[in-house]
Amino acid sequence: MDPLSLSASAAGFFGLAVQIRTMLKGYISGIRNAPSEAGLLLAEIASLCSVLENLITFLGNQDLQQCRFDKTSVLRAAIEAGKEQLEGLYIKLAEIRDAFSGGKEKFKDGVVVKDGIREGISNAVKEKVERVRWPLKKVDFQSTMGELQRFTQTFGFSLTVENCKLLAETSAEVLKKLDEKDKTINGVMDQLKAISISIPAEMLSQQTQILEIKTLVVNLGERTVKELQSISRGVDNVQERLQDSEIEKILSWISPLEPQKRHYDIRQKRLEGTGGWFLQQLEFQQWIDEYSPKQNSTDTGSILTCSGIPGAGKSVICSLVIDDLITRFPPEGDVCVAYLYCDYRDQLDQTPVNMIGALLKQAISTLNESYSLPEELVEALRKRQKKRGGEQLNLKESHDFLVKAVKQFEKFYICLDALDECNTKHCANLLESLANVTKESSQECEIRLFVTGRPHLGWEDYIRRHPSLGAPVHICLEANQDDIRKFIAHEIEVDDNEDCMNDTLKNEIVERIVKNSDRMFLLPALQIQTILDQPTISKRRKALLTMPTELGDAFGATINRMRNQRSERSIQALDVLKLVFRSRRRMTPNEIRHYLAVDISDQALDWDNLPSEKSLVEWCLGLVVIDEETSTARLVHKSLHEYLSKLFKEGKIFQDSDGIR
Repeated sequence: MDPLSLSASAAGFFGLAVQIRTMLKGYISGIRNAPSEAGLLLAEIASLCSVLENLITFLGNQDLQQCRFDKTSVLRAAIEAGKEQLEGLYIKLAEIRDAFSGGKEKFKDGVVVKDGIREGISNAVKEKVERVRWPLKKVDFQSTMGELQRFTQTFGFSLTVENCKLLAETSAEVLKKLDEKDKTINGVMDQLKAISISIPAEMLSQQTQILEIKTLVVNLGERTVKELQSISRGVDNVQERLQDSEIEKILSWISPLEPQKRHYDIRQKRLEGTGGWFLQQLEFQQWIDEYSPKQNSTDTGSILTCSGIPGAGKSVICSLVIDDLITRFPPEGDVCVAYLYCDYRDQLDQTPVNMIGALLKQAISTLNESYSLPEELVEALRKRQKKRGGEQLNLKESHDFLVKAVKQFEKFYICLDALDECNTKHCANLLESLANVTKESSQECEIRLFVTGRPHLGWEDYIRRHPSLGAPVHICLEANQDDIRKFIAHEIEVDDNEDCMNDTLKNEIVERIVKNSDRMFLLPALQIQTILDQPTISKRRKALLTMPTELGDAFGATINRMRNQRSERSIQALDVLKLVFRSRRRMTPNEIRHYLAVDISDQALDWDNLPSEKSLVEWCLGLVVIDEETSTARLVHKSLHEYLSKLFKEGKIFQDSDGIR
């Protein structure tokens, strides 16, 4: 797409933004007490309109006429994604729009135009608008504002020839060059600090702008750029790809594990704007950037291990690393990103053959997306599947197929989360197999490993036994204080009980919880919930002063709060907690509802006795959660399972259980 065509696309985006701006102006002027969010959103939309108007004109610059904006370019993807974002917002604001519809009244620039004459808003319209409730909830509003700010920053950044040409490139190239800019700015800032010179506001603003653009690019990477690249290449190569149904059958047969579902669930819970500090760590940058393909050597830093105490946020950081890698290395290249999330609840399924199979599935999917899946590999899998009536691959077979797949890439990143939750024997077998894959494919591909786990993981022993894995570099993971602040502030912002909060209390809560966080995220999450459950400012302040400061105490305090609920809520909450803790397999919410509905005195199941799915989670006060993608209930963290196991062995809890209840 040439710059003028892109300008036309931006003009469509601009037209939609103008409609929303007009709508918001009328809403604010049409009611007596418009919410502050409406004014803030209007200001952000107005800023977006202004920068889009400038972009439309700027794209006519003669110096850009040789520039091309393919579907893989960041600026084109951002314009299309931004338009889609506004279309969603336009739908959410439908009630406001409808309040001004009807008759001959047309809405323009915040006033009514009737029969071509500008008038004030009629009383009938005012009454109609007064009845319209602000349609955006807090979470939606904050998310929308963040997205709009990033789009505005990105389009503003593009208003120079140099930057516009940069954003014509792919997300991987843009991220690489923005990282270089960021490092340069950080270097200058460090020098200024060293000689006690204050940092110019312009430099701080530039650093913020780069961070916002990088966040947008990362979001676009998986949501938009990947899809657009696949579609654009797929038009010409549709005959070269396997049919989706065929590849899905092969992938399902290779391994039952679906790590992408766990990844999606963790990513959905990750608070936007947190964890970025880890991606700037020197050890991480070196682990990504060191590149010596096709060399039979064990390079320094080919393994990055991250250990941390329970609740430090290791899985969240791992999900961030995975997303960053996927954005840097789109599937059409010579790099594959594969990952596993180990889980103490899945030890029966997370066998070495299934885990190696899961990595093989991801390698095949990447090759298929990039139209480079060798037919001989597919045919070998087909023959093996038919040969033994669909019997699953054994470990050696999975290993051999993985080697063949890995050799198709120049670089292969593997992320293993919570390796300490994997069965000890299975973990040893997995690493031994990966060491052999690394050794056998070293002439064609470089494998890099990212691993998280608790401090007792003992990587030195594993490396000593399997030196072909490479040399490890270690980072000790602790919850970042700025991330905790953002998390606590976010929880306060989305709390519905606004009357029980003021700025003074908010600051007290944030600072005290950060101070007592003990290097973990899980403890602050329990602490803030304890505080926000209180119904008055006074009681919230008292809860803040008396909140537990140890993780075990926080679990105990939460269970006591569950017990202190109304009788029926307390009974159900403890039953759900017991069921999730003691069940021999994962259970779906519906299974739990049916279980709770059974009354031994009934002749048949009373369908009116099923509790709501919402109550299963809410009445457990955060100790039980539902995985969105797997649709199963689980305890909030492995450390809670360990806490309950200790109490159970000591005879202090759930002693009436005979397997489940």
